Amino acid sequence: MKLNVLIRKRQLILASLVVILGVAVYLNWEFSNNNVNLDTSGDSDKVYGETQQTGVEVTETSEEYFAQARLNRQKNRDEALETVQTMLEDKTLTEAQKAQITQKATEIAEYAKSETAIEELVKAKGFSECVAFIDGENASVVVSSKGLSDAQAAQIFEIVLQKTKINSENINIVEAK
Repeated sequence: MKLNVLIRKRQLILASLVVILGVAVYLNWEFSNNNVNLDTSGDSDKVYGETQQTGVEVTETSEEYFAQARLNRQKNRDEALETVQTMLEDKTLTEAQKAQITQKATEIAEYAKSETAIEELVKAKGFSECVAFIDGENASVVVSSKGLSDAQAAQIFEIVLQKTKINSENINIVEAK
């Protein structure tokens, strides 16, 4: 009987992680379809290459979109941290497994810290709204703009490079009009 409960608990945890991973993949796919992708050439003059302005048409008001995006991001993070907490309470885990889970929780906290820093710095550059999404190897930044210039896109790109360890080809900047 105890073995069945243990197996069900692990299956529940695994299913929760799969759902969270699915949401992250969907959000990454959604934001990478309509983006401004900048490519660095490594030059010191900080010209990051050509930008492609695609813009995202937001059906709700801009404030509602950004508030909902932040809320969804926080909800997903809370669910992930709750799953991590549940896993850490499992008495059958080895110390190595607990250390690995703790490392994952630390990464989640670092992503949240970096997202907040990016959002604040982008707003300081004059954008009224900004929301950043980081999922390890990828970063997407959505800004409210009525025409994102190449210079503005380069500034946002530089901020993400400074605040994360993400490769330049994995950074997407999306303009929400």
